[in-house]
Amino acid sequence: MKNSVKQNNGQVSKWLLVVALTLTVSMRARAVPFQLTHGNSTVGINPDSQAGVNQWLVDGVSALKQQWFWIGVGSNPEQAINTISAPAITIFSPYSAKLVYTSPGLFDVQVTYTLQGGQAGTGTADLSEQIRINNLSANPLAIHFFQYSDFNLGGSDTVNLTQNLLGKFNRSTQTFGAAALQETVVSPGASHGEVGAAGFTLGRLNDGSATTLNDSVNAVGDVTWAFQWDSQIAAGGSLVIGKDKRLIVAVPEPTTVALAGLGLALMLGAARRRLG
Repeated sequence: MKNSVKQNNGQVSKWLLVVALTLTVSMRARAVPFQLTHGNSTVGINPDSQAGVNQWLVDGVSALKQQWFWIGVGSNPEQAINTISAPAITIFSPYSAKLVYTSPGLFDVQVTYTLQGGQAGTGTADLSEQIRINNLSANPLAIHFFQYSDFNLGGSDTVNLTQNLLGKFNRSTQTFGAAALQETVVSPGASHGEVGAAGFTLGRLNDGSATTLNDSVNAVGDVTWAFQWDSQIAAGGSLVIGKDKRLIVAVPEPTTVALAGLGLALMLGAARRRLG
């Protein structure tokens, strides 16, 4: 009888171990890259890498290389949020999802994305983000939260950051010809901003030292930009940041697309005749 109980207990223990391993693998498997789609737009997200949001297609035109978040506590160096923990991912719909990264007993970072594409051929789409940082500890928490953005609208882009009457950064505008990206910070405004040559700001965020953005506000060329929020979050309290990005891409005229298609058809026809 005792041997039977021991065997049963052993089987239960093995079953629990298999379940635990399965759940762990499942949670990690959920961290694979995924897409949001709506209307004429698709957004690609890699939640387990600082590549983060690495694709934003509007009417088939790509405009984004990388957009992601870093966080620092007190005087400690900032870290990409994907290094805090494996993400918990909730898919609300084909166009909306939430990522949650948790440092147990200290804080969590929640990012909710909602994509609103336009009608086909309009060249416009919106991506809203609500970020919530919760203090899970029993003490106030000094948080430094960063958003880094690397958009490529056409080549030598122009970027301008603007501030509100309180000196807080509340808008970024990036343009190249008819293409434009505008991010509006609904609330609260960012404490610091920075525009720099590609690689400059990203290098500072990843250099293992605490960073304060340099408050530069404009640049032209292959440039990136970033915002920084500094906040003292009370025990059990939260910092909520609301933002919206509107992207306008240069969509080829229908006649241009038709001519391109005609040219391809002629080339294929010529190739077939040669093969014939």
